[in-house]
Formats: sequence, C-alpha cells, structure tokens
Amino acid sequence: MFIAGKIFWNQVFGKLDPAISLSVTLALLGGGVVVSLLRTRRDPPPTALTANQESA
Repeated sequence: MFIAGKIFWNQVFGKLDPAISLSVTLALLGGGVVVSLLRTRRDPPPTALTANQESA
C-alpha cells in the first residue's frame, strides 16, 4: 500500500523526500515486529505431547 501511495504521490505532487520514505518504511517494519511480539506473548506456547499423554 505504501509503495502504491508513493507512486501516486510522485505523479501528483512530485518526488517524495527519501528521508520521509525511509522513516515510513522503518515505522511499518518496526510496528510489524512490535505487533508480532505482543501477539505471540499473549498466546500460550504449544505444549509437546509426551509418551504418557499420547497413550491416554
């Protein structure tokens, strides 16, 4: 989505400053990492079945 928006911006308003583009890209990547860490922290880890649990 960002790349499409950047292409649209370049066609309508002119070239976008590389610092802005890099900042948005880093913010999106960082936000994705934070959301991923928060979601996996909430979910309990899967437990491995032991031999006793499999036969029960």
